[in-house]
Amino acid sequence: MRRVSLTQLTAALHESWGPDTCAPENVSSWTEANPSRGQCATTAIVVHDYFGGELVRGEVHVGGVQVTTTGGTDCQTERISI
Repeated sequence: MRRVSLTQLTAALHESWGPDTCAPENVSSWTEANPSRGQCATTAIVVHDYFGGELVRGEVHVGGVQVTTTGGTDCQTERISI
């Protein structure tokens, strides 16, 4: 597999997100204004393939809003941290 930087991978992920890569339960609420909607699992698997590590799934409640995180990725806010 070709080596890429986190910056390059982040750009590629942003370009690839769409309703076709979205979690089925989020497709109806996916928009171009919020392209990371429903992309957590897809993003976590791709990041894991390139950088390894442990995938972790959990629920976080922030201000009464549930945010699901997977593998250190908070896709709802488009923040990727490894």
